[in-house]
Amino acid sequence: VVKVFVWAPMSDCIKNVKVLEPSLSDKEAERKIKKIDAHRSDYYRYYTCREWDSFKNYDLCINSSSAGFDKTAKYIEEFVKIKLGK
Repeated sequence: VVKVFVWAPMSDCIKNVKVLEPSLSDKEAERKIKKIDAHRSDYYRYYTCREWDSFKNYDLCINSSSAGFDKTAKYIEEFVKIKLGK
């Protein structure tokens, strides 16, 4: 098992949400993101008794804004190969 946490600054998350839902204001997009993240956090905490956003719970934490989605995916793929010895 390889545990990966992908994150991005809120400003970038808002931009990404607005690409999918252009009618949302920045505030509405941020509320939506925070609501989804709260659900993720609750789910993770319920099943693991750990904090969802704590770097200690992952093998790799990566900011997807640093290199974009495609390069981030390739980086994760390479990391998994290294971690699993393939």
